[in-house]
Amino acid sequence: MPCHRAGSRLQVSRKDRAGLNMGIMGSAFCLLGLGLGPIIATQLLGVLPSWRWVFVIVALPGFIVAYLFYKLIKEPIKSEKSAPANVPYKELLKYRNVLLGCFGVFGAMSNIFVISAMLPSYLTDYLGLSVASMGFVIAGIGFGGFVGNLVVPRLSDKIGRKPTIILTPIFAVIALLALLNTGAKPILLFVLVFILAGLSFGLLTMLAMVTPRTPFLRL
Repeated sequence: MPCHRAGSRLQVSRKDRAGLNMGIMGSAFCLLGLGLGPIIATQLLGVLPSWRWVFVIVALPGFIVAYLFYKLIKEPIKSEKSAPANVPYKELLKYRNVLLGCFGVFGAMSNIFVISAMLPSYLTDYLGLSVASMGFVIAGIGFGGFVGNLVVPRLSDKIGRKPTIILTPIFAVIALLALLNTGAKPILLFVLVFILAGLSFGLLTMLAMVTPRTPFLRL
């Protein structure tokens, strides 16, 4: 990834692809944690002597990544003039972007966690899907989130942050309503979950990572 200097600060990402690069950082959680993680963990249960060893094995990549972060990521050069001042929380809440950002993150996170927690029961108990079909549909959360974390922030590089933040939740609501009105059709359910998760995770990345680093953006 090319680097360039802007004043005294070292920038590690070009402005025209900042959204994409932040999306790449967030996408691994969806692909590995929500997409491949459950598959790997359940398969390990069949070959390891105890479920406790599953926790040990799946924790190892985290320690490796933490070590690589420690060794490779350098602290940015800061001057006394660029040091941020301590601002009381009540002052932060006076800014429109902070309030709208909190509201948007609350919506995105609620959608992600409620769908992740309740969808398995909804698919098996209400729609009557088999466990295998339910697992297929649930996989759409991880893989959809992976793609959404790449596509939505990259789209914001092209059409702008504000239009992307406005359009993404609108399409997410449409996908959610379509999901609620779809019967026991695993392939269609997977597609809708894929789209819904992609939009939700993409919006979360926009509000939590991309937008705070976009100066003078007014939501």
